[in-house]
Amino acid sequence: MQVTFDRAIGDATLHSRPRLPKRLPMFGLFSLPKILFTVLVVCAVWYGFKWLARRQSVVDSEARANFKRRTASESKSNDGDTIEDMVECPDCGAFVAKGSRHNCT
Repeated sequence: MQVTFDRAIGDATLHSRPRLPKRLPMFGLFSLPKILFTVLVVCAVWYGFKWLARRQSVVDSEARANFKRRTASESKSNDGDTIEDMVECPDCGAFVAKGSRHNCT
C-alpha cells in the first residue's frame, strides 16, 4: 500500500496498488538456472541417443559376425553330403532314391 497526500483537499488517502517486483523486461522470462537446466537436458538427450546408436551398432555387428560364422560352419559340414536322383517305382508309382531297395505294399 502506498500513502499519498492530496494537497488540494488536505487529507491523506490510501491507494492500494499492487507492487510488482522490479525486473528487467528483456530478461523477465529467462534466468540462468532455466537456461542451464535446458542445456543440461538437451545434452543428456543427445548423449543418450548417441549411446543407444552405438549400442545398436555393436549388437548388429555381433549378429552379423555370428551369422557369418554359422553359415561358414554349415557350408563346411554340408560338403560331404551327396544329392541322389529320385526315380518312380513302376509298380506303385512312389518316388524312391535311385539304386535303393523298395518294397511295394
